Amino acid sequence: YAPIKREGLRVDKDAAKFETPFLQNMTYQEVVELEASLPRSMTTVKIERPRMSKYASAAEARKAREMQGHLDRMTSTIKKKHLPPGADEEDDLAEYRKAPVVV
Repeated sequence: YAPIKREGLRVDKDAAKFETPFLQNMTYQEVVELEASLPRSMTTVKIERPRMSKYASAAEARKAREMQGHLDRMTSTIKKKHLPPGADEEDDLAEYRKAPVVV
């Protein structure tokens, strides 16, 4: 909480420490030479476009996952319906038997 700083009422008492008369006394040619001696990365700006998500919000992503779950469940139900009569007899404990044994 700093309302005085936000309103601009605080006077900077140490501003003289940060003044740079060095640049004020330079000629144009000296400034050009200084810029030429700096690395390219300091004089150019590289702005990267932020990655765009497939979904605008987390809620849309959650709804899409839920819808995909419903579609997967319906697909498996339809596939079971179209299997031959003897093929739908699956072992309900198959997943249990595959589970690792804890000793």
